[in-house]
Order: sequence, then structure tokens, then C-alpha cells
Amino acid sequence: MNVEKFDIKDCEQLLNIDKKSFDYDQLTKDDLEKYSDTTYVLKENGVIVGYYVYYMKEDVCYLETIVVDFQHRNKGYSKVLLEHFLK
Repeated sequence: MNVEKFDIKDCEQLLNIDKKSFDYDQLTKDDLEKYSDTTYVLKENGVIVGYYVYYMKEDVCYLETIVVDFQHRNKGYSKVLLEHFLK
């Protein structure tokens, strides 16, 4: 399992997780292209199991969202993503 910078080729996997996780304000491909530099994914065996998106405003860093796919929850993956963000 590893956390890596989002690659646009993984767009469909990430959008699928987002769609299953939220009933509102779902990400779009345009959003991912806009925030590709501040989006990181957690992969297990080459499959995205979670992600986070952050942004900077002035001198403050904001964690916009952190999501783990339903079938991979309760495995400590959110903690892995959060620790990566805090580094």
C-alpha cells in the first residue's frame, strides 16, 4: 500500500469512490484536473482505495476532503492518508 500523487489516468477510479461516498457536490473530471497537484491517492495492489484533496489559501493549508472506499473502511487507511497529509 502506498500514497502517491494523483495521476489523471486514475480519474475514473477516484470519481467512482467519490460518487459512492457522497450524495452531493461530487467531484468532476474538471475538478480533478484543477486540483491534480494537491490530490493524493492511497493504492493497494494498484487500485485506489482512498484519497485526499487539499488546497492552500494565503499561508494556510486546508484539507478539503479525505475519503476511503466503503469496502476498504475500518482498516486504518484514513489514518495513513491523514499522516501523509500532515508530513
